Amino acid sequence: MAMLIVITAPREIGREWRLIIAGERAIAGSQYAVEGSKCIERGCPDEVRSFAEAMLGEVHWRPDPIFTMDIAESAGRLWLVELNSFSCSWLHECNLASVVAEASRLATRAWEGVTRPRAGT
Repeated sequence: MAMLIVITAPREIGREWRLIIAGERAIAGSQYAVEGSKCIERGCPDEVRSFAEAMLGEVHWRPDPIFTMDIAESAGRLWLVELNSFSCSWLHECNLASVVAEASRLATRAWEGVTRPRAGT
C-alpha cells in the first residue's frame, strides 16, 4: 500500500468544510469548524466547491469512487487539508439525499459490473 503524507508549518485556520466527492464533482458539503471550534452548518460557499472541483480537474487520481475532501480557509485563501474514506467519515450536515443517491448509484454500477454476465460466457 502506497501512502503520501505532506507536512507543512502550522497555520491559523478560519473555517473548515467537508465535501463529499464523486468522480469529478463535489456532490455535497458542510462546514464543520470555525477557528478550531466545532461549528456545523449545512452547505458550503460556491468558492469552496469551485476550489475542490478545480483540484479534481488537475489531479486525476482518486482514492475511491466516492470519498471526502476537507478544505480550510487560512491567510485569506483555501487549502486542501486531507482526503478521507467515505465509509469512515462523519458527514456533518451534508445533504444526505444527494449523498445516498450517488452512493447508491455507484454501488449499483459496481455490482452490475461484477455480476452481469459477460458476452460469450
